[in-house]
Amino acid sequence: MGCRFNHRFTLIVAISGILVCLSGCLSYKYERRVEGLEVNDPADTFPLSKTNIGDVLLSLGAPDEVYSLDNTDLLVYQRSIIQESGLSLGVPVLDVAVGGSIRLSVTDALIRYDTLIFLFNPQGTLEDIIFEKTSSRPYLKTLFTK
Repeated sequence: MGCRFNHRFTLIVAISGILVCLSGCLSYKYERRVEGLEVNDPADTFPLSKTNIGDVLLSLGAPDEVYSLDNTDLLVYQRSIIQESGLSLGVPVLDVAVGGSIRLSVTDALIRYDTLIFLFNPQGTLEDIIFEKTSSRPYLKTLFTK
């Protein structure tokens, strides 16, 4: 009977020790940041071959980026939507013995851009407009697709 008590006591102490060691802190973090001004579809606001670079600058202000490629000037207006998420688990296994702990964490970031690009010929006349709004796509659907 004495052996049975010691065996159960040892088992209870061992299970309690394992639970204490594995009890940790599980946390989830989600952060969303927006950088830049709203970028909207210009629709028919700027007719091709009739709009000059001054009209665009007067209407939209200074662009985020300016490029000159093969006799074509580009004005780029862009807004970035940054969504970060992270999952972490802190396991205080070594807190008692050494003063440290084990931490497991996973983080991921998804950056989407709303972009508006104006292409001008060397005379400063509008040749083409490129617009893409990716921020309207659902977060989880975008996160789990390639």
